[in-house]
Amino acid sequence: MKTKFLNIIKYLIFFIIISFIILVLFTRLFPRSNGLFGLKIFSVSTASMSPKLKVGDVIIVKKTDYSKIKVGDIISYEGMTSEFKDKIITHQVEQIITENDRYIYYTKGISNPILDPAVYQEQVYGVVIYKIFTVSIISRLMRNVFGFIFIVILPLAILFRSELKELKLLLKKSR
Repeated sequence: MKTKFLNIIKYLIFFIIISFIILVLFTRLFPRSNGLFGLKIFSVSTASMSPKLKVGDVIIVKKTDYSKIKVGDIISYEGMTSEFKDKIITHQVEQIITENDRYIYYTKGISNPILDPAVYQEQVYGVVIYKIFTVSIISRLMRNVFGFIFIVILPLAILFRSELKELKLLLKKSR
């Protein structure tokens, strides 16, 4: 009974990891699409949204009807002008206006003193719906050498050593 429960947990974790990887790949390969099931995943790269979002946080953004976005929502959008050009920005909506049935959002980072350039509805990827806490921690850890060694290199070394032991056993049995 215990092994059956552990197998279920193992497969559940495997499913979650594979789903996460597919979502990341889909976001990277098709940046202009609506995402997978309307979801996209991004990593925060600046402290402009601190303390709500920190550098290295991994967020899930859901494609949302433009009319449902409201002041206070955190949105991700593609920058079109100045230092924002061709960057994915995640900032909080401060003001919304409509012109000819077209939504225009004015956003800013929580820790920024001034508003961003106008954000038109076609630039918006969606609203931030979730910050993946554990992946955010891993992402932050991997940004320094020791974290990278601990999270990537060490587990790979252990796996490699285990595989070598298994290979040696197989070679001894085949003699």
